[in-house]
This record gives sequence, C-alpha cells and structure tokens, in this order.
Amino acid sequence: MTDVSALSRYADDPVALPVTGGCTCGQLRYSIGAQPVIALHCHCNNCQKLSGTGHGSFMILPRVAATIEGKASDWTYIADSGGTSTRYFCPECGTAVFAKLSLHPDGIVVTASSLDDRSQFRPSVALFTGEARAWDKIDPELRTFPGGLD
Repeated sequence: MTDVSALSRYADDPVALPVTGGCTCGQLRYSIGAQPVIALHCHCNNCQKLSGTGHGSFMILPRVAATIEGKASDWTYIADSGGTSTRYFCPECGTAVFAKLSLHPDGIVVTASSLDDRSQFRPSVALFTGEARAWDKIDPELRTFPGGLD
C-alpha cells in the first residue's frame, strides 16, 4: 500500500481543530477532532456520476475522532477499488456529506464541499486518473495515480 502520510500536506501544515462541516440545510453535521490524513480528487466513474462533474473531492480523517449529529440516508455500492463504499446523504436537502470505505475502515471520508472552512481542503493527489475526462483538467501539481492507492 502507498504510504499516504508521505503524500499528505497536513503533516507540515496542520489545520485548526476540530474540522467541522455538514449539509446545506444544517440537519446533518460532523465534528472531527484530529488532523486530516490526506485530501484528494477522485476521477473514478462513480465519483463522476455522484458529483455531477468530472471528479469528487474528499478529505480523509480518522473515524475514531468523528462525531456525527443528525440523521443520514445511506447507499452502499461496489467501488472501482473493488471494496464497498457507503455514502451518507442528508435526507432533507440531499447533500452528500461523508462516506465510509471497506478498504479503509479507520477513515471517514468527508466531501470537500461539506467543510465549514473549505480552505482546509488541500489536495495532494488525484486518483483513478485513468478514468478522467479530457474536459476535467487535473492540476499538474498533484501526484497522480491511474487507479487507487491500494
């Protein structure tokens, strides 16, 4: 498995804690009292469809430090990685807020758009670039992977 800590920007540039966020209507909220593990863009087909654009943008944090308030609807599917991904949405406004991945059970994956302070999102990698659309340009400063991080 790729050493994610070597790819992350957060070890040298931590964010203010807790990391907080939630849905558009405010019914579903999270607070995470630990530094992010990594932030990334994912260009897999599922993220393209779920985001309604060319990629999904996510921050991964330690699940043990997360507190969730409010009700969430969820949907589980087989991800391009081969594991399962469970996406959690607000049942009121439909905002995608976070996910849990079977291949990374210790993490909680929050959507960058759900962050209260979006400046905390500092992507360092782009995943599944082999599935990227030509019209969705990848930042040349990001480390790219044609698949996942395995």
